[in-house]
Amino acid sequence: MGKHDLAELPVADAESELTSNLKTFRTKQMWIAMTLLLSLASEIEIHFRFSREQDLNFLWTMFNNYSDIPKEIYEHRYADLLIPQR
Repeated sequence: MGKHDLAELPVADAESELTSNLKTFRTKQMWIAMTLLLSLASEIEIHFRFSREQDLNFLWTMFNNYSDIPKEIYEHRYADLLIPQR
């Protein structure tokens, strides 16, 4: 939405749309940050094998149920690597 689009909307509608867009942006950024943090923890686990695979798999599964952002990364990289070692 450009400036010219905002000028055509009544002020209340422009503010509510801006507020809605900001909420959407913040939510997406939160999921990206959480995914990066979980990816870092997973990489550390894969390298050092602290036996936390099950915990990390649980977190990935939980996040995957709420957002598509972590799902693609988990399936592409971590689904096969975070298998509990016996």
